[in-house]
Amino acid sequence: AHVTDVPIYDTQLLRTPDEDVREAIELGDIDVIAFASPSAVEGFRKRVGMVGIHLPVVALGETTAAALAAHGFASIHIAQKASVEGLVDELVSIKRQ
Repeated sequence: AHVTDVPIYDTQLLRTPDEDVREAIELGDIDVIAFASPSAVEGFRKRVGMVGIHLPVVALGETTAAALAAHGFASIHIAQKASVEGLVDELVSIKRQ
């Protein structure tokens, strides 16, 4: 078989600090953070830094959970189903605890 690799997108991380998110976390306005990909974890850390690593976080799957652990997050929850619905279900479950 002849295979042609055709990239359909290229992830571009924002690198400018996000002071609004940082402040919301510091003020306790954010209870939990959801991540759908390892690149989202990396982008968050570049924009917000170490702030928020104490918060509960929800990963869409095992690969994202591993990225969260590698970036220092400790309270990691993984969606039971790797979908938006599964992510929302896990967020609701955390809020009920």
